[in-house]
Amino acid sequence: SKVGRTDELLTLFSAVDSAAHHYARFEAKDLQAQRIARLGAVTWLVGLGLMYWENSADGLQTAGIVLNLGGAAVMLGSLWPRRAGRDELGKAVWWYNRSLPRGP
Repeated sequence: SKVGRTDELLTLFSAVDSAAHHYARFEAKDLQAQRIARLGAVTWLVGLGLMYWENSADGLQTAGIVLNLGGAAVMLGSLWPRRAGRDELGKAVWWYNRSLPRGP
């Protein structure tokens, strides 16, 4: 979670049950996307290291290319839960705004 985001928005959305529900789903999806992206980044970096390791055997370079491409694919895969999380955040905002008093 982003520093400060959770406490401030959770306090804001907790006043409305539906908004709190969608915000909790947003946090879960966002955390999932962060974990997937980190896994992809580490895999990509390991692959990059194997590709450029001095005096590496052909097998290590091949493994490095596979890990590099796999890590990039995993990082791209993190976009799906991130998008789902953004949709949940939009729903939380909608429910919160719906609870506000209307003008005359």
